[in-house]
Amino acid sequence: MLKIKVELESISPIKFGKHFTTPMKDGEGHEAYDQRCWRERLHYDENEEVYIPAIALKNSLSAAAKYKGEKIKGKGNRTYTQKFEAGILIVDNIMLGVKKNDVNGETLHVPADGVRGGSKRVNRIFPYINSWKGTTYIHVIDPVLKQEPNKVKEYLELTGQLIGLMTFRPAKNGMFGRFKVNKFKIC
Repeated sequence: MLKIKVELESISPIKFGKHFTTPMKDGEGHEAYDQRCWRERLHYDENEEVYIPAIALKNSLSAAAKYKGEKIKGKGNRTYTQKFEAGILIVDNIMLGVKKNDVNGETLHVPADGVRGGSKRVNRIFPYINSWKGTTYIHVIDPVLKQEPNKVKEYLELTGQLIGLMTFRPAKNGMFGRFKVNKFKIC
């Protein structure tokens, strides 16, 4: 296995939209509920430090491979998509060094069912962080990718430019969650 330490830094703000199930209080309306609980859309640990889940980066990296559709030389029509889907492991969340209660929120008028173009719209508050930086490790298991670590870097950079992370990201017709790769070090 090849282990690569990466440091990512924002080039656009990041928004969070995690599903949460905090119960409503008796007699509490939807807007009051959202006003009270909007920070529950964040991912945070037991110390209330906000993080980007490891699986979010893993899925975005796989989406970048699918987006590019690049064929592997000497392998016919096989692309790198399967190599990134099955041959990459990211287990460490990207800790952002920001506490849950220090995050700002933005009210947006969004579809009530979460589906773009929905007819019924409601106000919802989404937490966002204007600038962020964090480190994680990419574990490369696939033998083809182990021989081509620069291919992993290339696709990680593509992920930051065109796919993004979290809610309202470029891959979903948004503009948030873009990043650059500051460090890429094989351990």
